[in-house]
Amino acid sequence: MIPEVTPDIILLDVIMPGVDGYETCTAIKASPQWGQVPVIFMTALNEPEDKIKAFAAGAVDYITKPIYTSEVLARVTAHLKIYHLQQQLADELSMRVEAENLLRQSIDLGILLIDASNQIIFSTRLTDALLNKYADNFNGTHCPVELVSAESPLEVRRFSEAGNEEISMYIVQERNSPLGPSSLLPLGLTAREAEVLN
Repeated sequence: MIPEVTPDIILLDVIMPGVDGYETCTAIKASPQWGQVPVIFMTALNEPEDKIKAFAAGAVDYITKPIYTSEVLARVTAHLKIYHLQQQLADELSMRVEAENLLRQSIDLGILLIDASNQIIFSTRLTDALLNKYADNFNGTHCPVELVSAESPLEVRRFSEAGNEEISMYIVQERNSPLGPSSLLPLGLTAREAEVLN
């Protein structure tokens, strides 16, 4: 019944052969692909009960015959604008939710950005907590060099963009953290395999 192409708007009559307009509108609104498409009824039926039934089925508007072309065009234009604004808002909301999820994940990680002079540009709360816990002289502005040594209780992985030595990104975590490569060793992996998978 519903073709592959999704329309921007649907004009529908109540009186149709086989299935009436109310049932058709209800089916359209139940469709995952077409459910958000605005439906406008155009019909000769003008009783209040007919209009209530149309809106209950999911219609956004109800135009009674005789039809005036300029009125129909004005209503279609208005509903198309509303529909496109709703789609735009839904897209923006989806992007915002995705960005918030990424931010939430990054806050759960120990992320540290430092410049070439070892100055801290950005750090997450977890990084600050780890640096305060393990660095005696941590002042919040410079990365303690001793924390990246082999004897450090912290595991520090460095990432940097090729050709950009001015800014480096580090993932910082405690060596025995359940999030580190060591958490994969009980599965029978070698240290190198655990590092790659992590």
